[in-house]
Amino acid sequence: MEQNEKLDLLEYKVRLIHSIITSMDDFKHDFFSFIIDHNLTESQTSLILKALSILKDRIDDGEVLEITRSLYSGIEELRILMINNKPSFKEFQDFIRLKVDEDINTEYLLKSLQRQKINVKVCEFLLEDCKNKS
Repeated sequence: MEQNEKLDLLEYKVRLIHSIITSMDDFKHDFFSFIIDHNLTESQTSLILKALSILKDRIDDGEVLEITRSLYSGIEELRILMINNKPSFKEFQDFIRLKVDEDINTEYLLKSLQRQKINVKVCEFLLEDCKNKS
C-alpha cells in the first residue's frame, strides 16, 4: 500500500470513528468529538487537561498547590497559569489561543468538556465568568 493510500485509509477511519461517536444514542463524548473536529494533537489535548487541573487548584484553594506545581513545573506552556489567584475566562482563553490553537472557540471548548463531565466545576466557573463579562 502506497503512502497516499495509507493516509487516505487513516483519514477514512477517523471519519468513521467520529461518525460512530457522534451517532451514539447516549452521546457523551463531546470533548472527544471536539478534539477530532479541531485536529488537536495528543500534546495539545494534554495541555488543555493539565491547564484545567491548575485552574481547579486556583478555584478551590486560591493558589496552585505544591503537588500540582511539581507535576507541571517542567512544562513551559503552563507557566503562565502558575499564579496564585482566581482564574478568569479571559485568562484561559488567552492561554488556549497562545499555547494550544488560536482558532479554538474557548467557550465551545469549555462546553464540550463540561458535557463530557471533565472538570465540570472549572468549566462552570469559567463559563459563568464569561457570561458575567459579556
